[in-house]
Amino acid sequence: MKLYSGILIAILLNALSSKAQLQYSIKVNISNSNGEFVYLADAPGGALDRSRIVRVDSTKLVNGKCIFKGKFTDLMYYSIAFRSKKNYASFIVDTGEIMITADGSDYLYKTLKVESKQNQWLTLAKGKIDSIEVVRERFQDSLLKYENKNERLTHKYSKLMDIQDSCSAMSLFFFIKNYPDSYYTFLTLKQLYKYTPQVFEMAKKIFPFFSNRLKNSEEGKNFQSLLFRTSFEKTLMPRIVLYDGHKKMQTIRFKKNIYLIDYWASWRGPCVAKLPYMRSLQAKYKSKGFKLLSISLDNDYNKWVHAVKKHKVNWPSYLDLKAFESKDVKFFDITGIPFTILVNKIGQIIKLNPSDQYLEKYLQETQP
Repeated sequence: MKLYSGILIAILLNALSSKAQLQYSIKVNISNSNGEFVYLADAPGGALDRSRIVRVDSTKLVNGKCIFKGKFTDLMYYSIAFRSKKNYASFIVDTGEIMITADGSDYLYKTLKVESKQNQWLTLAKGKIDSIEVVRERFQDSLLKYENKNERLTHKYSKLMDIQDSCSAMSLFFFIKNYPDSYYTFLTLKQLYKYTPQVFEMAKKIFPFFSNRLKNSEEGKNFQSLLFRTSFEKTLMPRIVLYDGHKKMQTIRFKKNIYLIDYWASWRGPCVAKLPYMRSLQAKYKSKGFKLLSISLDNDYNKWVHAVKKHKVNWPSYLDLKAFESKDVKFFDITGIPFTILVNKIGQIIKLNPSDQYLEKYLQETQP
């Protein structure tokens, strides 16, 4: 009897600890097609990274129609792929019936229409964000045009792009207040907060407005732990071992000077755009014991050396060939660049990703 009671308790505990399985039903209607296979795939983040897509199901179209049924735990992106599997489009999976229509004679991403609340909210929010992104793209084009020709203008464009990210986050905030269960806005905010310090602070204020469903999901808990993680401030900056410009490993220790450690890469536009400003900081605050130290996450040594020369990085610069898989990058949970760390003269971390205003105020108030 005791054995059966123990088994029953174990089953109940397991049921309580595991998430409830939700049902989805996806009705597909692809015109101009018949007898061809359609694939359903798990597409994290909207299938931005094709290597992470995992096939979930497949079936054959009958008169252009088919139905997919299955279970899931949290809101997520799926992709529907057709014919060559390269012809695909993404949508958000939710409970209830999802109606999908598309034209088989064209690319799915162009003709896909999805009837469900989550995907309706996606369309609404995307329209608001895209209108801001159009302006951002113009800034990006201008930035690249004037790169290495007018450093002051380049930095101004870089700051304007930061403002664009802040505007996008503010637009999301108003949308989230009306649609707190929107998975698309949740993922978009996660992307924005990585790149702009101002958005990181805004994201902390926006996060509580999401629905409990999103906040209590696995992704929601991970995002929350990043936003409200234990601060690194006042902890000692660990020593770092990296390649220098002569392809030799160097151990870097942080003491006796104020350091701004800049994680960047030559392939990332906003990182390159920030370099002229970094150069001006070095000249302006050198007398106060301020030093720059750049760590590139390029995965090619020769390209990194070329970029250092091209962009006149005339301060200590190192390369971490492991890039985002590096233990140092993972330690600070760096998921987007540029990423900076401000360290004081006794080697303590003052702030991660300080804004330009915070950084200059700190340096101005520091005694030589």
